[in-house]
Order: sequence, then C-alpha cells, then structure tokens
Amino acid sequence: RRCARRIRRRMGKNKKKNGSFDAPAHTKPPPPAAGADGDDLDPSLGGLSEDELDITISTIEFLADKPDLFLTKPFRDLRAALDPLVQLQLKKYDVPDYGARVTAALKASKWGDAMTAMQGVRAHQQVQKQGTLQRWVRDCSFVEDDLIKMRLMDLVVRCGKDGE
Repeated sequence: RRCARRIRRRMGKNKKKNGSFDAPAHTKPPPPAAGADGDDLDPSLGGLSEDELDITISTIEFLADKPDLFLTKPFRDLRAALDPLVQLQLKKYDVPDYGARVTAALKASKWGDAMTAMQGVRAHQQVQKQGTLQRWVRDCSFVEDDLIKMRLMDLVVRCGKDGE
C-alpha cells in the first residue's frame, strides 16, 4: 500500500490520465508476515510476528525521543499511517464543553478566548442550541472594535451551521 502511494506520487498528472507508466524497478513485494511455515505467528498479534512488533516498538520509541526527526519529510507516510490510530485514541477522551467556554469568555469580555473556544466548538462539531447562539449574538453586541465584532459574529454564525 505504501509503495502504491509512492508510485502514484511519482507518476504525475499526465501519466495518471493516460495510464502509461511503469512501476519503478526498485519496488519489491512486501516481506512475508512470518516464516515460510507460519509457526511463529501469534494470533493475538493479528498476523504480525514478534520480531516485526519489536522493530515497530523500537522505531516508535526512537522517534519519540526525537520528535523533530518525526516531523521531517521522510516520515510523512508513517505519520499518515499513524493518524487513524491517533484519532481513534483521541475519541476515547472526553471533549471539553467549548460552548460553556465561549459563554464564559463572552461574559468576561475576553474576545480572543471566545474566538478560540468557538473554533473548538466547530472543530469538535458540538451542536449549540438556538438560544445559546442568540445569547452569543447579544454578548457580541458589547464589542466596541468593529473588526473583532465581525469576526466574532462570523464564528457565531458558523457555529450554528451544521456540517461546516
């Protein structure tokens, strides 16, 4: 799968459209998951051998010690492969109530905090009641700077839209 992504990335738009490309000569099939007879496979590892798991763990530990290295271009495919696992783990934790944070920030006239909290409302797709949105609009009317007022109102409207 990773090799296919690399091939697609190197093909270019015209070659993709025409379908006229040859796979690079250096691509090789993935290594077998276990020995030839499959005896060293542990069913609890989902088809991985213990050696493969050890290599994966040591690689992740190495990159955890060097986070700047992990953010470099050669590790892009690894970051992309790990992203679904990270998202799955993040869903296990309770998301803070950004709506309450918006309300508190608007009441305290902390406009920057209110904007940040509204972005959290949108990012976590938290649905707000119509009355809450109306209260936010009313609280935005106390903002004296027109630019900040318009940005806040824009975010309030966006928080009220579904799926955006």
